[in-house]
Amino acid sequence: MKLDLDKAWQAGVRFVRNNASLLMVIGGLTFFLPSAIFGVLYQPPEIPDGATLEQQLDIIGEFWRETWWVNLIALILSTLGSLSIYRLAASRDDRTVSGALHDALRGFFPMVAASLLVGLPIGLLFGLIFGIGGLAILLVLFAIPFAIWLSMRMMLAGPVLMAEGDLNPVRALKRSFAITKGNSLRIFFFIILIAIGAMIALAVVGSILGLIFIAIAGADIGQNLTTIVVAVLESAVTVVVIACVAMIYRQLAAPKASAAGVPKSGE
Repeated sequence: MKLDLDKAWQAGVRFVRNNASLLMVIGGLTFFLPSAIFGVLYQPPEIPDGATLEQQLDIIGEFWRETWWVNLIALILSTLGSLSIYRLAASRDDRTVSGALHDALRGFFPMVAASLLVGLPIGLLFGLIFGIGGLAILLVLFAIPFAIWLSMRMMLAGPVLMAEGDLNPVRALKRSFAITKGNSLRIFFFIILIAIGAMIALAVVGSILGLIFIAIAGADIGQNLTTIVVAVLESAVTVVVIACVAMIYRQLAAPKASAAGVPKSGE
């Protein structure tokens, strides 16, 4: 089945609009709060002028070593948030935050397992290439497209877990691989276009608001206010992207989804 990207986008936006109150709560709890708290309490270190690449990497590495646990919490919450939105998109009747989070908790470990089944082989592949060194580095030119292709083919494992009720990660990956056949490139460019547009918009808005807030409230408070507003915008974009992924699943899995009672696109 050929994926209609415009239809997926419109259905995703319509779904967000129709379920704004529920998605606002889920997005606030699982995307906004971790992003805002992390951004305010753990500011990235400033890189001194004239620092070598090695020094820059050491400074950044030390920062991530100190904050790894915060990132882990944020990753767990964002995974639960994504699964909750997939569950809302798959449900016709039980559309509550508590119900969505409950099902997301059930699907959390299968989702982690599915992610590891995809991510570990890709990581080992790149580790092997860089470990060999020399001309083997040229293999990266082939490994990167392969990693992107595989990631796109497995992207719908989350919606499958939440919509089809089968919490087996291997079967979820197989199902995702099957329904994305012939559409991996379209899905990739769809995600890239949204990501580029969002990054440009966030950079522009963040810069403008940063100047305004700093001028009004001073450097420290102004920076924190900017971080909070940007976290709100990032969370909104994240919710829309996840909703669009859910609509991509609906579209590609239409026959089986209909049989399972999954609502029509945008509901």
